[in-house]
Amino acid sequence: MEFDLAQLREEAADSLDILFDDAFPEVLAEGTVEELVGLVREACVHFHTQGVTTLLLDGSPQHLFYQLACAAENWRRLLIHLRAQGASLPPASDNASLLGAVAGGYWELARDLCRVSASQQGEEEYEDEFAWARLLQEFIALPEGGSPSEVWLHPHEGALAKSQADRWEWFQALLSGDGGRFLAALERVLQQHSAETEAEAVRWGTSPEQFVAYRFIWFEGLAMLRLAERRGMKVEAPLLYCPPLARVPMKMAYDGDWALSFGAAPG
Repeated sequence: MEFDLAQLREEAADSLDILFDDAFPEVLAEGTVEELVGLVREACVHFHTQGVTTLLLDGSPQHLFYQLACAAENWRRLLIHLRAQGASLPPASDNASLLGAVAGGYWELARDLCRVSASQQGEEEYEDEFAWARLLQEFIALPEGGSPSEVWLHPHEGALAKSQADRWEWFQALLSGDGGRFLAALERVLQQHSAETEAEAVRWGTSPEQFVAYRFIWFEGLAMLRLAERRGMKVEAPLLYCPPLARVPMKMAYDGDWALSFGAAPG
């Protein structure tokens, strides 16, 4: 599959204009919860697309990070709105926006997202997917330098140790602070991600608009690398889908721009 990155970036920007001006007010007023969640998820994909394509076209990591923050803030506002309405939340594993916030280095925003994200397994969510997502939520929400207790880790081990053994080892390596062990585990998970990504790239029906942001950038990998940095590890090895430009420090603070209004002050 070939991608016209400039065209996809332009289409994402145009789609966001329409979504903010027309589609969102209508769905917020008259749509279902499912329609609202789908629309905000679509907005997040457009923000991710703008950020990734600009990184690839212009070599601008700060623009990537800012767009990741835009997506995360809109997802956060959606979750707060759903909680206020007593509506069902998206599954914890629907966490691209959280991973993006961590990858961009927006720690306060990431912790806020953890606070309002789903903490119970969804009806259609696999146990291991929920366990991994919840493990990351709980770890990201810790204060800098904090470490989870064995009691805190135990509920997740059973779900992850067999079906997600490489990710479980990856997380154990993160806790250990052993950079070599962390890199070895990361590379095993990266092999899985690469196989899945390359298969998706040639699958009939894959939408370039929905896929381009995740075709070239591995949000989960970048997020775990940021978490490793905070544990004092320096992982400098070249990694597919984790380009060096996407691993530089964040210097552009998010100012709340491009945030959907749900009719109440954001929490």
